[in-house]
Order: sequence, then structure tokens, then C-alpha cells
Amino acid sequence: MAEFLQDRVTEGSAWGVIVTLTDETGARITPKTLKWTLSTPAGAVVNNRLNVDEPAPGETTTIGLLGTDTEIGAGEMVADGVARRVLTLEATYDSATLGNDVPAKKEYWFEVEKLIKQ
Repeated sequence: MAEFLQDRVTEGSAWGVIVTLTDETGARITPKTLKWTLSTPAGAVVNNRLNVDEPAPGETTTIGLLGTDTEIGAGEMVADGVARRVLTLEATYDSATLGNDVPAKKEYWFEVEKLIKQ
């Protein structure tokens, strides 16, 4: 399930994205493993951020993005002064009903405001 974040980040700025995952009942989980990928909506990986391991995931985890993660590349689609990013989470957790190492996935979509002057 995708979640569309209301906050926008300014191009070239660092940002912390607070993420959560839920189990089959909708309850928040603390993942055993958590990896994330940052991409454009077209699927191009941004700043080599592919399958980044989050070493200590919690019920809520802050994914730290660097200024280089929010730079808008040449040729990247910009509409109405913003570019879009997708933060994809892939995790595993243990479930009392489904067993161990159950996969969980989620996408967070957000916008990056393009700077006119840099």
C-alpha cells in the first residue's frame, strides 16, 4: 500500500522520513529486517539508494535522506515545480498466525520542490 506524504522537501536538503509497517491485522510491527530503495516514479534508482539495509528498525523508523538524495537530476520529470520520489520498504517480521519471516512491503511517495536558483 502506498502512502502519499503531505510534506515537501526542498531540492538538495536532508530529510528524515518516519516510516511504519503493519501486519495482517493492521497492527504496527517491529520488523526483523528492513531494506529501502529510493527511486523516481519511473523506477530509476536515485543516488544508488538500492536495497539499503536499515540496521535497527523499530515500530517507527526514521529513514535519513541526504541532500544528494533530494537533488533533481537533469532530464528528471518536473511538473508544477516539483519532482516526485518513491521510498520503497521491504521487511520481514514474525507473526503468531502466519509464521516467521513474513514479508511486508510499503511505498511512501513524496515531492521535492525544485529550486529556481542554486
